[in-house]
Amino acid sequence: MIDLGHLALCPALLPMPSHDDPTLLPGPDFPEEGIDLEKLEQRLIVQALRKTGWNVTRAAKLLSLSRDTLRYRMEKYRLSAEEI
Repeated sequence: MIDLGHLALCPALLPMPSHDDPTLLPGPDFPEEGIDLEKLEQRLIVQALRKTGWNVTRAAKLLSLSRDTLRYRMEKYRLSAEEI
């Protein structure tokens, strides 16, 4: 599982290479400017919330997070169904 702080990406979202897999290293497809992990995390959270009809408990399960952790991250990014 790939750990982005408290966000773990589930196998449905990404293939699961081993830590010895050379494809984990940045290659020609890796953006020169890098990746903003907070934006990636926010997009994954929004995607999970939309998929579950903004059911926080179900979205947290999709993201392999506790409900409290997802709520914390929603507050951190100021995410609510009304604003998205």
